[in-house]
Amino acid sequence: MRYLFAGLVCLLAVGLAYLGVQRVPKIEAGIEARVQEVLQANPDFSRVRLIESRGRIAYLEGRVATPGQQSTLVRQIRDKWGVRGVDVSALEQVPLIADSADYSFTAAVSGDGASVAGFAGGVEQVAALSALAAQALGAKPDDIELTLADPEPEGWEQSVSAGLSSLAWLQDGSLDISGVRATLSGVATSAENFRNARVFPQVMAAEATMPGQLGDLRLALDPFTFQAALSAEGLRLSGGQGDEAAVAAMEAYAARRFPGLTLTSELLPSEGLPSASWLDDSKAAIDALASFQDGSITLGAGSLTLVCLLYTSDSADEGLGVDLGGRRIIKK
Repeated sequence: MRYLFAGLVCLLAVGLAYLGVQRVPKIEAGIEARVQEVLQANPDFSRVRLIESRGRIAYLEGRVATPGQQSTLVRQIRDKWGVRGVDVSALEQVPLIADSADYSFTAAVSGDGASVAGFAGGVEQVAALSALAAQALGAKPDDIELTLADPEPEGWEQSVSAGLSSLAWLQDGSLDISGVRATLSGVATSAENFRNARVFPQVMAAEATMPGQLGDLRLALDPFTFQAALSAEGLRLSGGQGDEAAVAAMEAYAARRFPGLTLTSELLPSEGLPSASWLDDSKAAIDALASFQDGSITLGAGSLTLVCLLYTSDSADEGLGVDLGGRRIIKK
């Protein structure tokens, strides 16, 4: 009798264990269905996904906009029958931007350092752009304030990356990306850096989806030269010439002085001028060059050099007779 009772107990234990094994998947399936009901009932949770339900714990991933939304989500799921807990370790708190035009990003670089602030999409984008700001601009962690935001506009990361790479060519400059517009401004310390920064619109067009614009982009005074070179290929101008209006005026003056010749201009807007007579001196240099058939004239902050072939004594006298701010031309 004792053996019969022990056998019945063993059978009962095995039966209960079997029923338990069969019941667990049903419980987990019921939990998953109830979690899905919570996610589908509230638009705030549209970016959240249930990974799995294991051990009666719901594992979530995705994004919520605020800590309050996350607390509400956890509370509503825990209130469902059968749920022991909610794992939100894979859930990001990312603000939701209703309109991509509300996105903004700013960066500035100066002698005091660099600063970066704005929206940067998800966690991976924040990390990537923070690393780029540190590498390209030398920005320190405390000077980088990037905010998570969702959804990220198409091409946003590429736009910001292109802007930071262009800003790196300037000693004093700023980058402003707002909505669908990107503007780069600042001062370059050399003509090479100026030209590299000036390709910003082309870089944006090639690497991003928004146009890039140049604001007040200037060349510093050091080094500061103006050169006009005449050859069989035409007239080439290069160097600093004040603001954009001064550049346009000098190009127009050279075109009138050398009608019919191909004019190639590499004139750059500049940070101020080395002297009050700089623009007049540059025009006088063009006048002097018009006396020759080949050569170049270079106007520096404190010197003027003429390299040319003198075909007649009259042309030489005419060239030497031009008064360039009281300085005489040096023939080479």
